[in-house]
Amino acid sequence: MEAVMMRLEQRACQAESRMAALEGRLASGGASGGPGASADDLRELRALLVAAKGEQDALRAERDAALKAAAAAEEAAAKAEYRALHLARALREADAAASAASKR
Repeated sequence: MEAVMMRLEQRACQAESRMAALEGRLASGGASGGPGASADDLRELRALLVAAKGEQDALRAERDAALKAAAAAEEAAAKAEYRALHLARALREADAAASAASKR
């Protein structure tokens, strides 16, 4: 789960830095300074946004799968703990019954 979160944070930082670089280029008038530069920058920005959306969807699906797996693991652990508790209780009761029977 932590590895998924680390990758999410890393990709988010990369996307933010790419966006900041493009915003800086747009604010300064583009790389070439020509009239078509801003349109090219906008196309590049749109492509980056589409790619980021795809990454976000993939990461969301990965996160959801990890959350389901974690919930299933927690449920299995709770069941195992419940069984162990009742087995220990049954064992104590059996020992007490055997001890009482041997004292007779």
